[in-house]
Amino acid sequence: MLIDEGQDFESEWLKLVSLLLNPGNQSLLLVEDRAQTFYKRKRTYLQDIDLDFRGRSKILTINYRNTTQIIKFSLDFYQTKSMLRNKVFHWEMEG
Repeated sequence: MLIDEGQDFESEWLKLVSLLLNPGNQSLLLVEDRAQTFYKRKRTYLQDIDLDFRGRSKILTINYRNTTQIIKFSLDFYQTKSMLRNKVFHWEMEG
């Protein structure tokens, strides 16, 4: 089963999904971007919905959505125009 935009799922929704998983493999791909969430909620999957992702999760650190040109333009714009420009202390151009 695949869930995209998982950061917007309520805990109760994920509990329901966990009941629908194939009992033989419990296969679930949960994709989320916590930086995009509209809600200020903290959750631990193991405690809240009894799903244990330890050792089976991966955090992607490379931006796959934008081209290098868009990223460079955005960074330049941010560094020269943003009032928050001093908030970024480390930047890598990867991918």
